[in-house]
Amino acid sequence: MSTKKITRREMLKLTLGGAVGLFVAGTTGCQTPAPTVAPAQPKATSVPVPTTVPAPVASATPVRRTLRAAGIESANVLPTNPDHNSGIFDVYETLTYRDEKTGTLLPRLAESWEQREPTVWRFKLRKDVKFTNGEPFNATAVQTAVTQIIKPEAIARTYMGDLAEARVVDDYTVDVVSKSADPILPHRMTFMFVAAPKWLQSTAPEVVASTAVGTGPLKLVEWSKGQY
Repeated sequence: MSTKKITRREMLKLTLGGAVGLFVAGTTGCQTPAPTVAPAQPKATSVPVPTTVPAPVASATPVRRTLRAAGIESANVLPTNPDHNSGIFDVYETLTYRDEKTGTLLPRLAESWEQREPTVWRFKLRKDVKFTNGEPFNATAVQTAVTQIIKPEAIARTYMGDLAEARVVDDYTVDVVSKSADPILPHRMTFMFVAAPKWLQSTAPEVVASTAVGTGPLKLVEWSKGQY
């Protein structure tokens, strides 16, 4: 086998060529990769935030719901014969009431009260209160309630002590008078329902016994005795 001699010049070319190739390969292998540029994000659309929240539109239609109450006796809605189990306490209201947990006496239809004399308690009444038939609540309504509850046939009379009368001082002030000194008279007022005075005086007793016109949050719409 013949061997071809390589001249010095050819050897130099091979050597330089190999060196250049190695340099290029080395440079390419150690190159720092170009930084990756994240694509530009689209700008968020600006949505204006309302500075005020629109008020809900109130419904002009009254809401009618049903209250079911069960008891061992038939209900009685006479204002002078309060039935504690019939739910009538939310139809009629009283001048005062007791907190169920603490027993503290609190104002209801009366705003405040003070003992003016041993037999006289003066009550300041709430204003802008109406009965469900449109009659205004005032001192005359309280006077009528007192007149009704001291009648002999009024069962609630037993809670009233020596209650004698009510005197109108002005539209929203009334003096409740007893025959003898009564330091707990404001507590007795938790048992006196106040009904619409004109309705009470002009309505037959049997009708009053099956209907109710008060100032409470509930209104007696229909009552079928023994049914609902």
